[in-house]
Amino acid sequence: MASRYELELIISSAKDLKNVNWRHGSLKPYVVVWVDPAAKLSTKVDNEGDTFPCWNETLLIPVPSRIEDSTLYLDVVHFKADDEDDTKPVVGSARLFLRHVVDDVGFGAQAVRTLELRHPSGRPQGKVEVKVSVRDASYPAPESTYATPCVDQVVKKEEAEVVKVSVHGKSHIMPTKKLGRRECQLVTFDLPYLAFYYNQKLLFYKGCDFEDMVGKLKAGLGVVLEEFYQLAGKLEKDEDGVFKVVYDDEMEGVEVLEASADHISVSHLTDVESTSMMKDMLPHTQVLNFEGLHKPLLVLQFTKLRDGLAMGCAFNHAVLDGTSTWHFMSSWAEICRGADSASVPPFLDRTKVRKTRVKFDLPLNPTASNPNGTSEPPPPLLRERIFRFSESQINQIKSTLNKTPSDGSKPFSTFQSLSTHVWLAVTRARQLKPEDVTVYTVFANCRKRVDPPMPESYFGNLIQAIFTVTAAGLLYANPPEFAAAMIQKAIVTHDAKVINKRNDNWESNPIIYQFKDAGVNSVVVGSSPRFKVYDVDFGFGKPERVRSGSNNRFDGMVYLYQGKTGGGSIDVEITLEAGTMERLEKDKEFLMEV
Repeated sequence: MASRYELELIISSAKDLKNVNWRHGSLKPYVVVWVDPAAKLSTKVDNEGDTFPCWNETLLIPVPSRIEDSTLYLDVVHFKADDEDDTKPVVGSARLFLRHVVDDVGFGAQAVRTLELRHPSGRPQGKVEVKVSVRDASYPAPESTYATPCVDQVVKKEEAEVVKVSVHGKSHIMPTKKLGRRECQLVTFDLPYLAFYYNQKLLFYKGCDFEDMVGKLKAGLGVVLEEFYQLAGKLEKDEDGVFKVVYDDEMEGVEVLEASADHISVSHLTDVESTSMMKDMLPHTQVLNFEGLHKPLLVLQFTKLRDGLAMGCAFNHAVLDGTSTWHFMSSWAEICRGADSASVPPFLDRTKVRKTRVKFDLPLNPTASNPNGTSEPPPPLLRERIFRFSESQINQIKSTLNKTPSDGSKPFSTFQSLSTHVWLAVTRARQLKPEDVTVYTVFANCRKRVDPPMPESYFGNLIQAIFTVTAAGLLYANPPEFAAAMIQKAIVTHDAKVINKRNDNWESNPIIYQFKDAGVNSVVVGSSPRFKVYDVDFGFGKPERVRSGSNNRFDGMVYLYQGKTGGGSIDVEITLEAGTMERLEKDKEFLMEV
């Protein structure tokens, strides 16, 4: 006969567990629960959390007796390996009288409890966080027996080539107060990026209560959009064909997706090289920026992981650059931590830096192969790889390059030194002929270069590509200082006069660039190690890892991030043709193994 009642139990996490496996290593705990000893259920094993595990699992437990006579029993158990025969597996036990739950919250409502685990001697062994609700059973509880969790329940890195993600919810977030209609013209610094793809970022956070984390993120987002409202708008063209970003209270706002991949832990993903494994955690893949005419300018996806959250972000690159992206992210995090508003409001008037109204009648057809109608060769097979340089390695690269003075000019900066190191190594790995041309491109922040200078809080695109061009043979024949001096000169001389001339030329003949139009044999640097990406703390800790998505990747694309370890460490995220990457991985000079 089926039970009249069932217990919905969410086993969230535990803390301060006694490590009963201390002789052999870390704790690998799981939880066994029951009301009826003949129907015991268990969670999966947490192989990563040790004495502070997260499970975030929901179990439905049959209640065969009257509520007044029923008790929930809970054991935390260590998953023993074959060589751990001397380990006693039970960490501790707890119990909860169901009548107390019903007395406190009634039937169907959820009660949150912290259960103290006890050794049979009465000694405390840690605490378990659970959420409990007692309700009428709408269907028989699933059959189960007390068993050690199956081996296939334990997530293994080598078995998970592609993360399966299930999207189960979509909502839209608007500013928390009415703002009316606002609009701002896109300017010359914005328009060249209309045919780039949305800029994707992926951040991983540890945490046990996904719903609480998402609730906090959504609440903070509504507040931060009061000042960064352009991200809740759309692109439009006025009667003259000039692009603008428009916000109106009747628009949908920022799109937020909620998804699950709770069979995967955060640590499983933080060291994965290729973002293709995580592509379903990132929204708006292969969506072009000009599609912001009918799509949201910012799309977020919060994916529930086994012990945390993956935050996938897609920003319309025609609306903002990297500096503005991380200004928004840090402001949002600041509000989630309790601030009433952003400590540094965005500077939103783009026309202060450029007023020219540029009309576009150019076709924007992303599916067209090329203007001649001929087919293009298939793209090369690409690989991604992260190379992590410690602070001491960065200092070594910089000091080695600065041993020989460069014609009385300033010492080479950290960026110029690392750029030289990467450019030379990629050129070697490509095995270019001496006569082959190679291009090093950096998208430089122009906020302090324009006249008059703009504040760092300028919201929009205020970057320009700076090109350094030479023959591969000259790089081979000269010491590294040669390449560093060229990069330094190109960056230093890119002043307000050069910027204005570039803009004048573009406005006289507007060209919509695509992400791949970076130059022959190019190495192109996006992002910056100056962005404090690991300071983006929404109130549940700093990110475990920050990555770029698959959009706008091509042979030679490089993203630089501050290292997770802090200090002066830098992560270099490179995309190259597969054969080139294989040779780069064996370059001891690049890897600093010589």
